[in-house]
Amino acid sequence: MNKLFNQHYIKGIGSFINVLYLTSPLFGLAMYLVNASTFYAVVSDKIAKYVPWLSFPLFIALLIVSGLLLLFIFYKFVYPSYYAFLNRQTYIHQNPIQEDLKKIKEKLGIKDEL
Repeated sequence: MNKLFNQHYIKGIGSFINVLYLTSPLFGLAMYLVNASTFYAVVSDKIAKYVPWLSFPLFIALLIVSGLLLLFIFYKFVYPSYYAFLNRQTYIHQNPIQEDLKKIKEKLGIKDEL
């Protein structure tokens, strides 16, 4: 049974997955712009009825500004909460460093506040 769960190191797969993971947002952004361009081309006549001043470059600019605004909101409000949550979860759930720290604090007589 233990042989089933043995892990194997295969050279190059980890680095490939890491590079793929780090570049995927760029591919996603490119696909987003392609999809937005297609959307604009398909419905531009319907859009022109309601907002005739909306040209294609302005449409793309609005998408970029909207995306940057969303990134700012995430940076300013979501990430602090998200990482505070992750830090707390990492601290309390079977963290070997935290267990060692707890032993050190006990020897020094420091009470853990969490």
